[in-house]
Amino acid sequence: MAAPHRRPNRLIHEASPYLQQHAYNPVDWYPWGPEALERARAEDRPILLSIGYAACHWCHVMERECFEDPAIAERMNRGFVNVKVDREERPDLDQVYQTAAQILGSGGGWPLTVFLTPDLKPFFAGTYFPPEDRHGLPGFPKVLEAVLDAYRNRRDEVERVANRVVEILRRSAGGPAGADEPAETVRAGAGDGDGGRAGGDEDPGAARGEGRVADATVAAIPVGTGPSREAARRWLERAASRIARSYDPEYGGFGRAPKFPHATGVAVLLRAGALGPRAPLSSRRGATDPAAAHLTPSAGGPGPAPGPRNPADPSSPSTDPGGAQRYLDMALHTLQAMAMGGLFDHLGGGFHRYATDRAWLVPHFEKMLYDQAQLVPLYLDAHRVTGDPFYAGVARRTLDFVLREMAAPEGAFISTLDADSDGREGAYYVWTPDQLREALGDPDDADLAARWFGVTEEGNFEDGTTVLYRAVADADLPALARELGTDPAELTRRLESIRRRLLEARRRRTPPGRDDKILVGWNGLMIAALAQAAPVLDEPGYAAAARRAAAFVLDTLRRPDGRLLHAYRGRPLDVPGFLQDYAFLMEGLLALHAADGDPRWLDEADRLARPMIDGFWDETAGVFYDAPEEAGTPLVRPVELFDQAVPAGGAAAASALARLAVITGDPAYRRTAEAYLRRTAAMAEEQPLAMASTVLLQADQLEGYTEVTLVGDPAAPVIAEWRRRLAGYYLPGLLLTVRSPGAGTERRAVWEGRDPVDGRPVAYVCRNFTCSPPQTDWEGLRRALGVG
Repeated sequence: MAAPHRRPNRLIHEASPYLQQHAYNPVDWYPWGPEALERARAEDRPILLSIGYAACHWCHVMERECFEDPAIAERMNRGFVNVKVDREERPDLDQVYQTAAQILGSGGGWPLTVFLTPDLKPFFAGTYFPPEDRHGLPGFPKVLEAVLDAYRNRRDEVERVANRVVEILRRSAGGPAGADEPAETVRAGAGDGDGGRAGGDEDPGAARGEGRVADATVAAIPVGTGPSREAARRWLERAASRIARSYDPEYGGFGRAPKFPHATGVAVLLRAGALGPRAPLSSRRGATDPAAAHLTPSAGGPGPAPGPRNPADPSSPSTDPGGAQRYLDMALHTLQAMAMGGLFDHLGGGFHRYATDRAWLVPHFEKMLYDQAQLVPLYLDAHRVTGDPFYAGVARRTLDFVLREMAAPEGAFISTLDADSDGREGAYYVWTPDQLREALGDPDDADLAARWFGVTEEGNFEDGTTVLYRAVADADLPALARELGTDPAELTRRLESIRRRLLEARRRRTPPGRDDKILVGWNGLMIAALAQAAPVLDEPGYAAAARRAAAFVLDTLRRPDGRLLHAYRGRPLDVPGFLQDYAFLMEGLLALHAADGDPRWLDEADRLARPMIDGFWDETAGVFYDAPEEAGTPLVRPVELFDQAVPAGGAAAASALARLAVITGDPAYRRTAEAYLRRTAAMAEEQPLAMASTVLLQADQLEGYTEVTLVGDPAAPVIAEWRRRLAGYYLPGLLLTVRSPGAGTERRAVWEGRDPVDGRPVAYVCRNFTCSPPQTDWEGLRRALGVG
């Protein structure tokens, strides 16, 4: 952390907020680059590689405990070339060395601590290390001395392990990091700990499967055999049935603790449930104002109220033979539980990174742009399926948080908000009863706030503080109103007043730090979320925000040769764009065109497709590389087929290309998307939670897209109204484009034969190479779509 009385190290000149956090450490840090690597080779020193990110709580802890300690820093400087990397700035380095850490048996997470030979081969790894032996973890000084001893006195062993790690890395590219083929481990003699596995900010890749690309049997999945809704339904049912094995029937979500949102996995359950045969929806609740939307299931003891019933219980009254209702209930239960628990910020909106407990009660408090961007479309889809304004309210409050707290002056969006403030994790977000009374003034309001948000003298977090959660369900609101001698509408207004006053009081606290880097890929995800929300929530400001972000990224972070850069902080950073930057931005641009009809966004998505294919696609292997060659990623060019905190870049790239193939008619786009699925679909069927984005892509291909072309001025009221109404339906295969008057069909195969009629706005619905007659009113368009 900044300490002006000290001399800064080299990191003071770096743009990354994470690297600048370490600029006044007594450690002789280098950024990743030729200077550090040349010194390691010239002096034959091992490299101590430390990877983290600005919002990482345990990164801050290790900095305070170890990197600020002069004695520990002296040992680091004496024996190693110390290199600090921001994982968000160089995701390729993080990907390679996280994989290596798993091969070495230390697990993964942040901070990642890896020891390398001068030729960048890893031989020992861990995550967080304390300054002395603690909780079964070896102290960092002991680790340093043991690793240095091994490097100097057992060099053959070090080299053997390092070479074995690289061998497994290269053989398993595209699969999980040697999950079934561990390397030896250098016996560093540092104690019985596992190198810091407990305590680091864990990699959400717990759902990673155990297979490899080479294990996939491509003949098992019918790719390119013609669209079929029934084939898509069966495919989704098989995937959902496997995902359901990991479902937590009591609290929703997958697994136990820590518990991550796994947005794509929930999306598979929702789609399998919504599109399969099922009982009438039981979750329409007629909830209150979406801006203050609450949930109605009865509270079930301490912690957030669970869903209305146990979806995994075979005696549940709406269980159906195909499981569709059950899968839908699992998805809705998970979405309800996340939004009712401490994972959601009940004062300011938005989601924290993950829950440390099974019940979604106590989060890891950092807020990531990519989580908000992925969860908003999920809640919008739940609203479309159920008609319940609760889900729309969660989406609205999340987007309002993003626009308020994560919008950059340039028009795009920053990366993260820290977990810590005043040196304490979660200090900005937690409350005591005394703090409620001080903030609200009125003791009756303070008592009501404590009851509503579960604040007690004992607390549920550290030092008697409470993470706010919804302790009272909406179903109980009328009874609470009667108890207080008021009516539900007045009580709802009072609760909203309390929320606003508490939020205002919270703003007077020291806020969490901000990592104000602008990352292209994460902005692409947020552009898509805003664009999808604008017509559903009837909020034009969301589309305007998406347009500003898209224009900034395209105008500022694209090179003259058409290729993207990865990041911006005060200036474009000299880091080339990664696969996710292209894929997520393309998907965002397609969603933005569907929201506002501007043809620019189709043109821009099309322009990005060819550089993406040329720069990342391997025709022989049938996969996309995650990093461009010019990034100079060491040891292996990474390929990730599994969803992590964000969808797999290859699946997102193939999805964007599949849609663009329909729009443009470009056969290269279609061939690439189909080849990717031939390579990955069988593996996705075996490991659907780990590869849920690929499952969804395959469902699109099996079912085929529903092409809706609106012909007319995009700004015309009738066209805007049709877009708004279409957005209210759950149509995951909808491919919506708007053809402006006079627009030609060059690279717009989707518009061929879909012409204006007598100068009036018209709509065409096409599916399986068959189009409806031109529709001139909403009722005709609705009937052509076959929706109610």
